[in-house]
Amino acid sequence: MSNSKTLLLFIIFCIFSSCYIPSPAIASDHDPSSKGFIHCLTKKSIPPWLIHTRSSSSYTSILKSSIRNPKFLNTTASATPLCIVMAKKTSHIQAAVVCGRRHRVRVRARSGGHDYEGLSYRAEDRRERFAVVDLSGMRSVRVDAARGTAWVQSGATLGELYHAIWSSAPRLGFAAGVCPTVGVGGHFSGGGFGMLQRKYGLAVDHVVNATLVDARGGLLGRDAMGEDLFWAIRGGGGGSFGIVASWHIKLVPVPPTVTVFDVVRTPEHGAIDVLTKWQEIAPRLPDDIMVRVIAEPRRVTFEAMYLGTCDELLPLMHHRFPDLAMTRADCNEMTWIESIPYIHLGSNATVADILNRSSISRVNTKNRSDYVRHPIPKSIWKKIFAKLQQLTNFGEVQLFIDPYGAKISRIHESATPFPHREGVLYNIQYITYWSGDANGTLALKWSRDLYKFMEPYGSKNPREAYANYRDLDLGRNKVVNGISSYHHGKVWGEKYFRGNFERLAKVKAKVDPDDYFRNEQSIPPFLALVLAVCCCCCYAASVAPLSSADSSGEFLQCLAAGVPSQLVVTRGSSSFASVLASSVRNPRFLAPGTVRPLCVVTPTNASHVQAAVLCGRRHGVRLRVRSGGHDYEGLSYRSVRQEVFAVVDLAGLRSVRVNRRAATAWVDSGATVGEMYYAVAKADAGLAFPAGLCPTIGVGGHFSGGGIGMMMRKYGLSVDNVLDAMVVDANGRLLDKKAMGRDYFWALRGGGGESFGIVLSWKVRLVAVPRTVTVFNIQKTLAQGAVDAVTKWQTLAPAALPDELTIRVVVQNKQALFQSLYLGTCDQLLPVMGSRFPELGMTRADCREMSWLQSMVYINGGTSSTPVEVLLNRTTSLSVYTKNKSDYVKQAIPSASWEKIFPWFDGAAGAGLIILEPHGGRVGSIADGNTPYPHRSGVLYNIQYVAFWPTTTATPAVPDWIKNVHAFMEPFVTSNPRDAYVNYRDLDIGENAVAGGVTSYENGRVWGEKYFGAANFRRLALTKGKVDASDYFRNEQSIPPLVSTK
Repeated sequence: MSNSKTLLLFIIFCIFSSCYIPSPAIASDHDPSSKGFIHCLTKKSIPPWLIHTRSSSSYTSILKSSIRNPKFLNTTASATPLCIVMAKKTSHIQAAVVCGRRHRVRVRARSGGHDYEGLSYRAEDRRERFAVVDLSGMRSVRVDAARGTAWVQSGATLGELYHAIWSSAPRLGFAAGVCPTVGVGGHFSGGGFGMLQRKYGLAVDHVVNATLVDARGGLLGRDAMGEDLFWAIRGGGGGSFGIVASWHIKLVPVPPTVTVFDVVRTPEHGAIDVLTKWQEIAPRLPDDIMVRVIAEPRRVTFEAMYLGTCDELLPLMHHRFPDLAMTRADCNEMTWIESIPYIHLGSNATVADILNRSSISRVNTKNRSDYVRHPIPKSIWKKIFAKLQQLTNFGEVQLFIDPYGAKISRIHESATPFPHREGVLYNIQYITYWSGDANGTLALKWSRDLYKFMEPYGSKNPREAYANYRDLDLGRNKVVNGISSYHHGKVWGEKYFRGNFERLAKVKAKVDPDDYFRNEQSIPPFLALVLAVCCCCCYAASVAPLSSADSSGEFLQCLAAGVPSQLVVTRGSSSFASVLASSVRNPRFLAPGTVRPLCVVTPTNASHVQAAVLCGRRHGVRLRVRSGGHDYEGLSYRSVRQEVFAVVDLAGLRSVRVNRRAATAWVDSGATVGEMYYAVAKADAGLAFPAGLCPTIGVGGHFSGGGIGMMMRKYGLSVDNVLDAMVVDANGRLLDKKAMGRDYFWALRGGGGESFGIVLSWKVRLVAVPRTVTVFNIQKTLAQGAVDAVTKWQTLAPAALPDELTIRVVVQNKQALFQSLYLGTCDQLLPVMGSRFPELGMTRADCREMSWLQSMVYINGGTSSTPVEVLLNRTTSLSVYTKNKSDYVKQAIPSASWEKIFPWFDGAAGAGLIILEPHGGRVGSIADGNTPYPHRSGVLYNIQYVAFWPTTTATPAVPDWIKNVHAFMEPFVTSNPRDAYVNYRDLDIGENAVAGGVTSYENGRVWGEKYFGAANFRRLALTKGKVDASDYFRNEQSIPPLVSTK
């Protein structure tokens, strides 16, 4: 077995020796592990008649007994449970969890079955293996009237809870929902609002204790679970932290008489006017009254409960809400318990009716929700009602609009996970109904369209939603290496929980780090704590916390055994700051607050690099690698987030060994492009190499991203001319092309730096250049026809000019500078330009003939007399901050559009420049998959945007200009994806998220497919999965590992 496979198995063993290992495959009743699970349940003293397997005659009826939405009755559309455990006591729940973990069967809990997406009894992924613990047999309610409290089991319905309270203490009630068949367990888990919320708050605001079966099968009360877990279960959503068996609640006083009313208005009789007024009145009414709205296509019902008599209510309504025109005839006085069936079931319902647990609808439903913080204008309400009326041909719709304010809004948003408190006017629940599959397609589309239409009027950043109105359209979890991705969970989680989501995820990491309790919208464990809790034994897969002095000290001691002390510069060294800054090309990343390395290792041979890798893995210290320091986001020497890392600075490995006869060279990664050019040309003036213009760029980073330059039209990219390489891999081995294999060698040549190992040197094919080349710089102002010249250049430079001629364009200060390199003489160039590009107006006076080496100096800002030794200078000015972005263009931009583009480059503060690099020729003729660099056929040119501003400014913050001009250019560049060049790294297009100790592939695709295209990115990730499955070499835009399932 290879070292990498051995390491991967070791990592898996370490992580999961104490953690649950999920199984991706669905199991049948005859699967050995399924049989083992069932056998375990019976051995744990669960009677067989409480276990309904798929082969049981009662299985289907039991499964469907609490399904409230008929669209989930089609059990072939999603995964169904292996069995249903009808728990009668807490020990049954504990047994299910213990057996589930032992036999790799997850558990989902169902109380009332009102989960709008059915996730308490089904799974969307048909491979999911799970059992359902049905709590309907655990529904006792024990009321202590003297103390004004009750213990209620999670399987009780709200109707059963209300009835039990009334039976024991008629002057007490509870603040929860209006639907009597809703299960207590699910309702409390999401917050629980209802008709008493403005007087008393949510259901969870009155939970004082609970009993919970945790992820290890233990039974915990409030003291045992701790305040964080107790906080999380009170509104953090069901199915994440354990199974709550029972809740201890504080009851609330209710008067002997309450008043309810239903006032109906139609759009033709002022409904929209009244509703518009209601928005500002209802949230500001006294706490004792709740007036909610039920909006339907042809009518609006104003439904209210007032904790008092009609005589008390009438003057209040006439004074505060005269537009409703409520009269005494609208009043209905009754007891609080009688109001429950009246509001939900109608005037003919009795108190006994709220004990009926069955409420299976005959129509399918889809629910969504919004929170509104600013009143919606009357004109918009008219449009909303017009949209409601569009549905009547194939479905029905209701909007339930519940006012906030009063008590619910006076509680701080972090007091419980439910965050929708201060500033909320009301909540909207959108319910779409339909029957039949054909109508379903139309109804769902209508529902999505309405929700999209309402977007400007709901809350923003995020657009909030209510967890108990679960909606999978908001997002689903992604599982990475057996654990739900925190990054993907944020997409939906922050809508439900706002800023409380991160705290929930941290609690999850503490109490269920291996994510045993999991569904499509369960809380994911927060990565940093997962690593600390679950991966503390793992070699190489975890990184020590920044504060870990022991780990850092052991790493440095380890280095001392293999690297001379003078080559390891620690933070305590007087030279640390200067060594770190020696290759920093952007002073933005020297600012205070930048996360800096533990030390800088400056190797002078391969063994030093190998030692750094081995010590880093052994002691949990990651490595970042710097060759020239031109990484536009500085990721070769800094981290965006707090983490422990060391820098391997390759500046001491920069030899260039030229073989003139073979026309090849071995170039160390620490050499600069200028040093390489100089060494090659001095060995043979007729040889050169196709790479970039900036002489201080490090070879290692430049080659790792592809390497575009002034000879790519003739000879392709730098990586198109790489023949071999020497790399130190994630196991510390030194490999060449033959040893590393085809995929690994492919990935190194353009797949981005710091993902696959540390490339120490590259064998390159040198290319022939004539003794004389010609360069020119021609500048055009707008008055001199710059727009026409650039417009013509777009199609000419990539396709209509000889491969020996490259003309790039720099647009700055409303001018266009045309810079050219021609592999030939001026006499040869002039007729080409005269016939192909007369608009440029080139003359002999523009020609500068020189050697190829001198041309690299000239184009980069020198003159024909500047000494070529300037190419050996590794230092650059730190007088300006910079920010870069990139694009690719496949269709020429019209002249009229260039007229609008040029004003962006007016020389004002913050305004920078763009560089247009023509493709075509050789670079465009190579297949997209030949190297990871995919921007080949069809590309006209690349755009680099550069913003720069002086370091004398008060802040290194990036000016808005570059983001604005980049946004302005969007219609003119590639799309789906909007391509970018990895060597012009830009964290604005996406950053990695780490889940389960490794970088998320799905998250990486956001930026990765822009740099590499979908096919190349996937191949890169598969290669990463083979050579560095534990993701040791990692940064904010490193390739994530994708392990093939073949």
